Amino acid sequence: MAKETEKAPPEQPPAQAAAPSPFKGLLPVLLMSVLIAAAAAGGGYVTGRMLTRTAQAKPVAPGEPQPRTTQASEEHFYYHRLEPIMANLSDARMARYIRTTPTLVIRPEDKDAAVALLENKKPEIKGWMVVYLSGCTIENVRGPDNLKRIQREIMDGLNDKLWPDQRPLIVDVILEDIAVQ
Repeated sequence: MAKETEKAPPEQPPAQAAAPSPFKGLLPVLLMSVLIAAAAAGGGYVTGRMLTRTAQAKPVAPGEPQPRTTQASEEHFYYHRLEPIMANLSDARMARYIRTTPTLVIRPEDKDAAVALLENKKPEIKGWMVVYLSGCTIENVRGPDNLKRIQREIMDGLNDKLWPDQRPLIVDVILEDIAVQ
């Protein structure tokens, strides 16, 4: 009987199938992500190298004057600086104003004719520019795109006013010392 009371080893439950690892499906996704990131980085590197090779700029010493040139021809321009202009912006309270010093860019072959007319019509030019700038709002003068548009409109307006039905003599307008208050 003593042998009968011996304990039999406990019965083990039937072996369960091994549970699938939650990381097993993640490995291919992780591997693809790494490959895509590496390809994108490599493409960006190659593109950056190609762009910097084609757009190398020549270093310029600070303060060294640079004549303005066009890409088609290496012609130099004459710069005619006008008097500073101040105008109230179109604002309900009339509390904001713009102040700038315009510089007109003129081809050298047109310099004599243009400067003579510009000096002769100085009060009319200043009056026209004050009226033009007074029609602008704060939103019209904010940001580089708006300032480029203003430069273009001043150039076109002065060319139309000073040389109607002729070839325009002003090729660009530079607005220096722009202050909007």
